[in-house]
Amino acid sequence: MANADVVAYNIAAFISTLFLLEFGADKFIDHTAVVARRTGIPETIIGLVTAGGEWEELAVVIASLARNRASLAIGNIVGSAISNILGAFSLGLLFHPKDSPIVFDRSSRIYSLILLVLTTFVTPIIYSSTRTIWLVCGSILIAFFAIYIGSVGWAISEGTMTAPEDSDSDDSDDSDEGNDSDDSDDSSNDESTIDVVAERTSDHTNGNYHRPNGSAPIEYDEQTNQAAHAGSSATQILPRPSRPRPRTLPYHISYLLLGFLAICLAGYVLSHAATTITDEFGIADVLFGVVILAIATTLPESS
Repeated sequence: MANADVVAYNIAAFISTLFLLEFGADKFIDHTAVVARRTGIPETIIGLVTAGGEWEELAVVIASLARNRASLAIGNIVGSAISNILGAFSLGLLFHPKDSPIVFDRSSRIYSLILLVLTTFVTPIIYSSTRTIWLVCGSILIAFFAIYIGSVGWAISEGTMTAPEDSDSDDSDDSDEGNDSDDSDDSSNDESTIDVVAERTSDHTNGNYHRPNGSAPIEYDEQTNQAAHAGSSATQILPRPSRPRPRTLPYHISYLLLGFLAICLAGYVLSHAATTITDEFGIADVLFGVVILAIATTLPESS
């Protein structure tokens, strides 16, 4: 008989920790990209680290392996693949705008082909119960993973492939990176803006208004002339909106570490809560990982 208090507590901890996991992954990815750009790390590595890695899944898998629950980790991996293909991908196909066709670029096709080859190679291993085969195949897969990362990085650097885009990243950190260039552009446009305002003020005073494309001036009566002159004067005294100053590098590093710690803590809590729930109800780890854990960690990425 399952203990109701233990089950309720672990279910609440499981659900609440999902928000912590998503928060930590977002902060870690966003601020890692900013720190990498400011320290001169190539864009290829940034794309592979931020968008090419599923940090939520990795944290849960490592925590499950640390608790000697490999079945839960395997269930999470298999369930995540099923959720991404049958859930996220299918929803994208269903809710795609009807007026624009679905186009998959060359990079998407290459990534899909690589995934198909790896899945075809891994599937027969699941039906084998020999530990030696598992160890050999695991070592081979790790070697293939290293080759895959290196080849994808080389292809992106050569322009053959496009770095995967991250749909979960926030735009606030990217705006910090663009503030310096935006300020320089705005300062260069200040003089031209003042000249245009002064020209329009002079034209309104004389009763004419010149269009920007150099067409013939438009005649105004005295009442319209006074209103235009008042409006142009008000335009001159409007304060220039201030832009937020970019964050410092220690600020982004601190949030990077905060996100990493949140991922580690969330992975441990999710693994602990999942194993406790499976033990209380007598559910197999693989079943819980495929049905509950994988869907719970995949849904935030699809939103």
